[in-house]
Amino acid sequence: MLHLLLLLACSSGPSITGLDPAVARPGDTVHVVGAGFAEGAEAFLSVGPEAMPTAVDSTVVRGPTLLDVGLPKGTLPGAYTLGLKQGGRVTRAEGLLTVEAIPVDMPCSGRYRVNTQVSAARGEVAIDRFFRDGERETVRVKIADVERVEVERRPMPDGSLCGAIFLQTRDAGRVLFDDDAELDLKERAFKLGQTMGKRVEVVGALEPEAP
Repeated sequence: MLHLLLLLACSSGPSITGLDPAVARPGDTVHVVGAGFAEGAEAFLSVGPEAMPTAVDSTVVRGPTLLDVGLPKGTLPGAYTLGLKQGGRVTRAEGLLTVEAIPVDMPCSGRYRVNTQVSAARGEVAIDRFFRDGERETVRVKIADVERVEVERRPMPDGSLCGAIFLQTRDAGRVLFDDDAELDLKERAFKLGQTMGKRVEVVGALEPEAP
């Protein structure tokens, strides 16, 4: 759904009428809708009109009414101005792009069931989570961005064991790939590492303390 933005733009420059999504996470692509876009346009982020602009990872012009902006993976959470430089003119959509933090995954929480797929053809890992309240979340990670696969087995408060597989990314992110109470997932982790061509590291191999 497009969210209309308040614009500050030069009269004859390009115009921005919406962002999709208006709430994004570091590393996401934001679709910018407007008019007058042309090759050579450069997007930037700032926290206000007087703030020092921050370059985005990419600006791809899809046509005169659509361009894609790749948010830097290190973007901090907060409200941002999305700016566009083109032909010596600057257009700003003030403060209505919100970047939210990537949530920390908690293994073996029991809040959802998960379906995972690794696609060598698309070069990505897709993690679908189906929550008990009916909501669904899809997380996509580029295989090229994965530095290594981590597997750990940790004790839970009730004395059971939680096995978890994480994807450690190059930007220091850690994405939960799969988890299972009671099971040791080392075998699956090594198969995953082999499929993606990534090394596997066993971390936090803990057993519950004897009573």
